[in-house]
Amino acid sequence: AVTGRKFKNFVNLTTIPEPEAVEYAAKVLIKDNSNYEALVSAGGETILVYQMGKDGKIKNVFTGNKCASGTGALTIDDVIDKEFNAGNAYNISGRCSVFCKSDCTHALNKGIEKNHVVDGLCKMMAAKITELLTSLERKNIVLTGGISKVRPIVECVRQSVDDLYIPDASDCF
Repeated sequence: AVTGRKFKNFVNLTTIPEPEAVEYAAKVLIKDNSNYEALVSAGGETILVYQMGKDGKIKNVFTGNKCASGTGALTIDDVIDKEFNAGNAYNISGRCSVFCKSDCTHALNKGIEKNHVVDGLCKMMAAKITELLTSLERKNIVLTGGISKVRPIVECVRQSVDDLYIPDASDCF
């Protein structure tokens, strides 16, 4: 079976809604998934938080706006294995991708080191994830999606979450 808003239209296969696919994947890929309160799906376009019940079923879904807030402003090579330095993080707006890109461009034009801008972008993206967890206890959280492979963002999220678990197949979850 496949899921997705557009891809499913290009194949002749059974389709299922994304939350159902998340439940199936959690059942197969997360050992003892009843221990986890929420699953964060953090991709380049959206960030969703699926609140999970002890039965492994989704109880609630939290989402921010559809804005990716600048995740496309840098290449993956700029951030994936970068050492994060919170003390040097340049303040980047997370309201929308236009403001984020403007902040990044303005900072670089002012001569702010690229590493500081990257640190700021990673800090802002981590804040967008943890903001969606505010109504939860912020413990026993699963992180999936492409952002789960970006070490500096994961480091920032770990500072705000107790017991963050990233499955082996997190980027294609």
